[in-house]
Amino acid sequence: MNIPSLAGMGLLMVLILASVLGVSIAILRNYRTGLRHRDPIDSRIRHLRLNDMLRVMGIDRQLYLHNAPLNQVHAQINSCEKCDAKEACEEFFDPATADFEADSRELENGFCPNRDSLADTAGKYSIGPLTKG
Repeated sequence: MNIPSLAGMGLLMVLILASVLGVSIAILRNYRTGLRHRDPIDSRIRHLRLNDMLRVMGIDRQLYLHNAPLNQVHAQINSCEKCDAKEACEEFFDPATADFEADSRELENGFCPNRDSLADTAGKYSIGPLTKG
């Protein structure tokens, strides 16, 4: 090999390395930005019954927040915050009456304004049905 060929290969290797490094940095920045946006949303969800509903329906909250479209997540949060069926929700999650082992548990939540959208979401971000013990 002559010197121009070696110089060309060296330049090509530097460009490939720079591209790999640039893509890695972009992915890391994107991940950090996502965390900054998801953390406040996660905090809002944890303080709502939406968190319990996600759990009962077997939806992993972190996976849900990472993959679900943000407009859908915000719509579900807003629906939960403005829900008129808070008493039914409290009764649904009352430990004295809750039977989380029932296969039809998620079907009993007909009062929930997020029922249909969470049912669609459950198949995508599911960790399996919740069971006691």
